[in-house]
Amino acid sequence: MSTSTTSRLDQVIQVAVEAELNWTPELESEAIHVEVSNAVVTLYGVVGNTLRYLACGRAARRVRGVTVVTNNVKVEPLRTKSVRDTDIAEIVEQALFWANNVPRTVTSHVRDRHVTLTGGVIWSFQREAAQQVVENIRGVESIDNQISLSARAPGNASEENIMTALLSNPHIDARDVTVTVVDAKATLTGWVSTFREKKQAGLATWACSDVSDIDNRLRIRSR
Repeated sequence: MSTSTTSRLDQVIQVAVEAELNWTPELESEAIHVEVSNAVVTLYGVVGNTLRYLACGRAARRVRGVTVVTNNVKVEPLRTKSVRDTDIAEIVEQALFWANNVPRTVTSHVRDRHVTLTGGVIWSFQREAAQQVVENIRGVESIDNQISLSARAPGNASEENIMTALLSNPHIDARDVTVTVVDAKATLTGWVSTFREKKQAGLATWACSDVSDIDNRLRIRSR
């Protein structure tokens, strides 16, 4: 690929990343600077908490064509004295209780606006759902997700079944993905086009009852 072509692609990616950042609700008041070189995105700026810092990285990874994201955004907390830990704890507890995809086994603890999630769930998506619920609560500055995955009853999942699930998933082009299962640990190797596909591949693999651990080694490469 010529230098001029690479430069044009970098410009397209930069515009797309900036647009994605602007469309991310958590970042509507944030000023993030984006630089792109050979499809590698570097982010600069200042945000008010760790959740917004993480949201910057996630937004950039959602853009097709991005291969690597370097998040140099700094966190400088902007605190409001009127919000107390007890207020946050009550809201977190209620939010988790009413979330239909978070089981009652999940518990939370709040200290200095830092939320720690504990307990056990059966599915990986439940663990992620609990974190997403808390991320949307005003006043929360960071989250430590210590929710564990409980052992599931053995099923008949195999490398072939997992591969079939990946190939049938409309959000994944799994033609270049290889699955290996050893001692209930699934390892994904090969490559996909986007970070979103990589994440979807991991989620699809977690749905198999035999899998208790995943090593997602998928690489990102534009087709």
